[in-house]
Amino acid sequence: MEPPMKELSKMTWVKILAAMLIIAIVLFFVLRGIANDNASTPEAVVWFETLQGNVTFECEVADTDAERATGLMDRESLDADAGMLFVFEQPLDATFWMKNTLIPLDIIFIDENGTVLNIEEAVPEPDVPDADLTRYSSAGQAKWVLEVNMGTSSDNGIVPGTRMTIAYPEVPAR
Repeated sequence: MEPPMKELSKMTWVKILAAMLIIAIVLFFVLRGIANDNASTPEAVVWFETLQGNVTFECEVADTDAERATGLMDRESLDADAGMLFVFEQPLDATFWMKNTLIPLDIIFIDENGTVLNIEEAVPEPDVPDADLTRYSSAGQAKWVLEVNMGTSSDNGIVPGTRMTIAYPEVPAR
């Protein structure tokens, strides 16, 4: 015969509930931190002044050789108001390709004054050897290059000569 189970006192229940609440709070903050690490916090906000009004993009920034080399490779989608902003130390004749890029893109070349030089529509080229990939080049020296979903430029009136502004919001330290 088993001994009868003691009823837990109210104080014990309070301790158990308090411990469960603390565990839940800790889990909430841990999971929230993981989600925030995986979220694409914009590193820059880019906007264009067009005849149709201002157009804004929340952008990831590629400002190192490694980041610029990787770009949007292997991504399956890009939000409509998102982009990747490539930043160069000095203006240069920029050339891009679509190696391992799965998303059709508008590649917007921008000079050091913030003026759009040209826009190239770039399509994915799966299974094409590197030597045969199409090259998309700036029509002058580019300080920035913005990649957005293909068709976004024409849909929003972004054309050569359009002015661009960049804001770098403060990103909280991790």
